[in-house]
Amino acid sequence: MAKQNIKQFEYKNRQEYTELIKIIYKYALGEAEEYEIIIGNIIRQVLEAFSTFQYKKI
Repeated sequence: MAKQNIKQFEYKNRQEYTELIKIIYKYALGEAEEYEIIIGNIIRQVLEAFSTFQYKKI
């Protein structure tokens, strides 16, 4: 069996859904009140992306 090492993933480009999850998290902590009007839409986008990935359906 070959020795395997874990390497850090060095992807520096913007990750849209990662950024949306960060917004949701900050909003839940009460640190992003400026998103109050659109937080529901942001959550929907993340849930749709996850379900599309998980179940491979739109």
